[in-house]
Amino acid sequence: VPVPADPAHLLLRPVAQAPAPASSPTLMPDRTTVCTCNGVTKGDVVGCWHDGARSVDDVARATRATTGCGGCKDVVCGLVDWLAQTDPEQPQADGARVSAGLGA
Repeated sequence: VPVPADPAHLLLRPVAQAPAPASSPTLMPDRTTVCTCNGVTKGDVVGCWHDGARSVDDVARATRATTGCGGCKDVVCGLVDWLAQTDPEQPQADGARVSAGLGA
């Protein structure tokens, strides 16, 4: 087998570029992981919304998203805000909307 031009490839895998963030949650696939600590996907958050979760705290109780390192809190807040705007037929509890500084 020929040796690669860069022998480091024998020891390390090439680093792939990180995917570009979606400009809107609508463009984000449901299988997209939003909380790596607990393996929560966008689909899990949307499912919780349809099951009655109307705040970030409700989503956290149902999925454990935001309860690990906290790095996903802005994304989860953004998804909850997005759902509140795009799914207005669902009843919303008082004070359930949590803005993450995403223009809401």
